[in-house]
Amino acid sequence: MKIWICGQLTSEWIGRGTAWEFQGAFSTELGAIAACQDESYFIFSAIMDKSLPHAPVQAEDAYYPCCISDKEGTSETSSEDTDTNDNN
Repeated sequence: MKIWICGQLTSEWIGRGTAWEFQGAFSTELGAIAACQDESYFIFSAIMDKSLPHAPVQAEDAYYPCCISDKEGTSETSSEDTDTNDNN
C-alpha cells in the first residue's frame, strides 16, 4: 500500500545533509498536498511495510507542491494507491 509523507525542510547540517521535520502520513497525494503550508514543505510516497537499505535513499517522486503553479496531474487515487498486493 502506498502512502504519502509530508515533511518540512528546516535547515542544513554542515557536512551532514538536510534536516527536516515529519509533518504527517496520508493515504492520498492530495491529502499530503493539503498539509503543505508554504514552499518549505515537500511530499513523497512510501510503500507500507517495505524496508529500505541502511544507507541514504532519495525518493524519486519527492517534490515541493507549493513551488508548482499547476498542480494538475496529481490524483487522489491511482492504481498504485489502491494496490494492496504490492510486494516492493
